[in-house]
Amino acid sequence: MNAVSKRSVIGLAVVFAMSITFLFAEKAMAVPAFAKQQGAECTLCHVGFPKLNETGIKFRINGYRMDGDVGENIWEQDLKNHIGVVAGTNYVNKDMEMPMPPMEDAGAGDGGAEHRESAQSDMNGTMKVKTSQLEMAPALIYFAGTLAPRISYFTHLVASSSSTVLALSNFSILDVAPDAALNIRAGVTNVDLPYLSSSRRLTMSDYLVQLSGGAAGHGGGGHGGAGLNSCTNCGVSMTKAGADVNGLVSMGDNMSLEYVLGLGNNGVGETEQKVDSIYGYATLNIGGQSIGFIFNNDKAGDNENVEQDVTAYGISGDFNFADFNIMATYNILTQAQAGGDDVETSSGALEGSWTILENIIGVVRYDFSDIADSDVAENQIIASFLYYLNPNVRLQAELASNTATDHSGTDRSSTGIYGGATIGF
Repeated sequence: MNAVSKRSVIGLAVVFAMSITFLFAEKAMAVPAFAKQQGAECTLCHVGFPKLNETGIKFRINGYRMDGDVGENIWEQDLKNHIGVVAGTNYVNKDMEMPMPPMEDAGAGDGGAEHRESAQSDMNGTMKVKTSQLEMAPALIYFAGTLAPRISYFTHLVASSSSTVLALSNFSILDVAPDAALNIRAGVTNVDLPYLSSSRRLTMSDYLVQLSGGAAGHGGGGHGGAGLNSCTNCGVSMTKAGADVNGLVSMGDNMSLEYVLGLGNNGVGETEQKVDSIYGYATLNIGGQSIGFIFNNDKAGDNENVEQDVTAYGISGDFNFADFNIMATYNILTQAQAGGDDVETSSGALEGSWTILENIIGVVRYDFSDIADSDVAENQIIASFLYYLNPNVRLQAELASNTATDHSGTDRSSTGIYGGATIGF
C-alpha cells in the first residue's frame, strides 16, 4: 500500500471514529437550538440538514418564529436556545494534473532546471500533484431569535484554531405588513434564494456560480470544489452590508411569493461605507415547486478611481417529485473593464437529489463557468452520499471532478475524494 493510500485509510478511519462518537453523544445535547426552542425535530425545517424545506424557509424569513408567534422579550427567554453550533471534520484526497511550465535556459549549473526537465520527461509533460489531509472544519456559531415582539436578530461567527471572524450580523423589524409580508432588515447578511444557498448546500463542494464582482479565470487552489475555481467569488450566496425590505406573501393555499430588495455594498473588503449596490430576488412557490430570479448591481473593488460596474442576474427553478428534487440555475455576470471591453461570465448548475431512505440522501450535480470570447472555462461534476445517524449528525462521502482552462489556454484537471462528519447542536 503506497503512502497516499495509507493516509487515505487512516483519514477515513478517523472520520468514522469521530462519527461514532457523535452517534453515542447524549441525545439532549445533540438537538440543535432552534429545534429545542420549538420542541420539534430538526426534520420539521430541514430536508436534510442543512437544506431547508418549506417550513424552514418560512421560519427563517419570519424572524425565527413559528406561524402566529409574535416573539418575546429576550430577557423572558432561555438564551441557550438562541445558540446553534455546527462543527465537524473533513478528509480530503485530491489529485491534480496540469502541464509542466515551459522550460527556460537557466544557464550552466542550474540544477533546478535540470530537475524540472527530468520531471517533465518522466511525466510526459504533465505535472501531477497528490494531496491527502484530515482537517477540522471551522466551527459555525449562530445566535438568532427575537429581541422583543416583532424584532429579531441573527449573528454568525466562524471560529477556527487561529481566529474567530464575525461573518454576518443583522436585525429585523418584523410584520410591518401582517404575517411577515413586509419586514425591514439592516446589517450584514447573506442574500440567496431559499432553495439555492452556498451555506445550506448538501454537497461539500461549492457551486461554480458567480453573482459578485471579481475577474474569473485565475485558477484558485481552494477547497471549495475539486480545487480549480475559475471565479474569484464562486457561490450562489452574496454577502451584503446594507438594508433591505423582505417578506413572504401568501397568495392562496398553494401559492406564495418570497422577495428581498436591498441597498448597500458587498460587505467584504469595503474601506468606504457607501451605498454602491442594489440587489434582491423574488421566488414564486406553487404547490411546492419554485421558480426564482436574483440580481445584483455592484462595484468591483473599493478604489473609486478603478471601480468597475458589475451586473449579475440569474434564473433558477426547484422542482420536487416524491423523493426526488431537481434544481437548475443559469446566471450571467457582466463586469466593466478599465480601457477595455466588458467581460461576460455565464455560469450555472443542474442538481438532482434523491431521498433514498429517510436518513440517506444522494446528490449529483454539474456546474459550469465560462467567460465569453475567451478560452477561460471550468466544469465540475459532483456525486455525494449523505447518511444521517441522527437528524443533526451527518456522515458524507463525495467525489468531485473538475476541469478548467485558464487565461493562457492551459488545461488543468482535478479529482477530489472527500469525507466528512458534521454535527449541529
